[in-house]
Amino acid sequence: MWRADNGDVFEWEMNGSSVIGSGTVYSGVDSNWSIWASGDFDGDGRSDLAWYNPFANGALVWLMNGLTVKQFGGSYSTTNLEPISVSDFNNDGKAEMMFRTTDASSNLTTWFFSGVTRTSTAVPWTSFGIGFTGSYALTDPSAP
Repeated sequence: MWRADNGDVFEWEMNGSSVIGSGTVYSGVDSNWSIWASGDFDGDGRSDLAWYNPFANGALVWLMNGLTVKQFGGSYSTTNLEPISVSDFNNDGKAEMMFRTTDASSNLTTWFFSGVTRTSTAVPWTSFGIGFTGSYALTDPSAP
């Protein structure tokens, strides 16, 4: 899945390294928005899209069903937040978004979703490396 320079969003359905299907998902997405992750935000077993716009300080979710957008989410403010990861951190069958604050504390914050709706937030780790500007490696906590 990717957004082309003209704003069209395309998907390639893959079988290993072979493209077995492709199509246009949506046309005309603003060039400031980019797909930064995928995850199952509504618990239907299908990958959905997490979008990020660093210029408008926003993040949102598109619920997907193959090449069809089931539901578009509204934008949530990401002022002073940098996207880190999408995963099912609380093992409820739905993806969450994790961000790092851009201030000196570098705290991590998690957004919990039910579909396209952000239901709550949590700050699971505070003072996670004051002034840390490196990268984070996060894995699925439910993985063996």
